[in-house]
Order: sequence, then C-alpha cells, then structure tokens
Amino acid sequence: MKKLVRINQKYFLENDTIPYSGKAYDLYQDNKIRFYIEYMNGIAVKYIHYWSNGKILVEENYKLSGEYSGKYFSGNEMGDTLQLGFYKGGKKNGKWIIIDSDSVKALLIYKNDSIVHRK
Repeated sequence: MKKLVRINQKYFLENDTIPYSGKAYDLYQDNKIRFYIEYMNGIAVKYIHYWSNGKILVEENYKLSGEYSGKYFSGNEMGDTLQLGFYKGGKKNGKWIIIDSDSVKALLIYKNDSIVHRK
C-alpha cells in the first residue's frame, strides 16, 4: 500500500504530483480500524478515530477550506455519546450536548462559537 505524504498542507500518494482523493486508514495490531480519513483534492474532509473495540472515539467533518463542518461526535469505549454537536462555517452552532456518567451534564446553545444559552 502506498504511503500518504503531506506537502504544503495537502496530502499526496508518495511519489505522486496529484493531490490525493480517496480513503485512508490505519489499523490496530489485531487488524481493526484505528482511524479512517476521507480526502478530497489532498484535504481531509472526514476523520473517524475508533477505540480498539471498534466503537467511535471521535468523528469530525471538514470543508475543503479545512474548517470544521457538520456533525461532531465523541464517544466512550462502550459507544456512549460524550459530546454531540454541529459546526457551521467552521464554528460551533446550535445545540451541543455534553454527557457525563450516563446523564446530560450540559446542553449548550452556540452561535458562531459563542455560548448563547446553557441548560
């Protein structure tokens, strides 16, 4: 499998001159996926990092500009949600839920990265 290399903020297949578009992943020693990344024109647009048991640790989405976009998720080793929220224009917007010990610790409402309401 060819290696990806980073040159000037973009990713390329080793010895290639065209920015990489496609999927990449890394594995744990037991061949379970450790992380998964989707690239478009050399820019990561989706990143998912997994716990060793296959549950999602973090899921992030990006625009080609590199800014956060859409759903953000983090979870514990049992697959329970720890944080869930959304980005718009690279900034936190709307409801963000923070969970601690199986109960909602905070419900935050963001507008352009600023908290406008807290429950």
